[in-house]
Amino acid sequence: MTTTTGKPCRGIRGASSTGGYPATAAGRQSLTLHQFLLGPALSGLEWDHKDRDPLNNRRENLQAVPHHVNMKNKRAYHNNTSGVPGVCLAQQRYWLARIGDRHLGCFDSFEEAVAARRAAERELWKDECKNS
Repeated sequence: MTTTTGKPCRGIRGASSTGGYPATAAGRQSLTLHQFLLGPALSGLEWDHKDRDPLNNRRENLQAVPHHVNMKNKRAYHNNTSGVPGVCLAQQRYWLARIGDRHLGCFDSFEEAVAARRAAERELWKDECKNS
C-alpha cells in the first residue's frame, strides 16, 4: 500500500477514532482516514464530508473548503431544542438568535428568530450562499 504521494506506508498502527473519524498512525504522524487517502488539503482549506458521515470517505463525498464553510455543514448540538443552530427559547418567554458571539436579538416568535439567523448567515457567508 502507498500514500497519495506514492511513498510506501510504513509503520501503520491500528485504527483509532478522532471525533468520530477513523484515524491511524503512520510512523509518528496521526492521520484521519480522509487525510491519509487524499493527502492534506490545500493551504487554508480542510476536508469536509458532504453527507456528514465520517465513515464515508469516498472521493465524491469529500470536498476541500475553508473552515467556516465546514462548520456550517455540521449537525445541531445534542442540546439544541429548536432544531436551528443559533436559535433558542430563553426563560420560556422569548426566542434568542445569535451567530457565533454576535447577539442578533430577542423575538416573540420562533419564525422571527429563524429569519434573523438566516439573514445574518446570508450576510456573513454571502459568497458561499451564492454557490449553494
